[in-house]
Amino acid sequence: MAKRKIVWTNSAKFELKEILIYWTNKTKSKTYSKKINDLFTEAVDLLSLHPKIGRTTNN
Repeated sequence: MAKRKIVWTNSAKFELKEILIYWTNKTKSKTYSKKINDLFTEAVDLLSLHPKIGRTTNN
């Protein structure tokens, strides 16, 4: 099965960045933020391989 391209909205990119900044400031370390980002990356990869597991939109 071919991978599909995941398109992030600008607001989604902004929110992810804000989440990572929040946890970096809260923990005073980038370690936890990196773990969170890795989890997002894994989820996006899984979604690109199995698009029916995601939420549908009109876009």
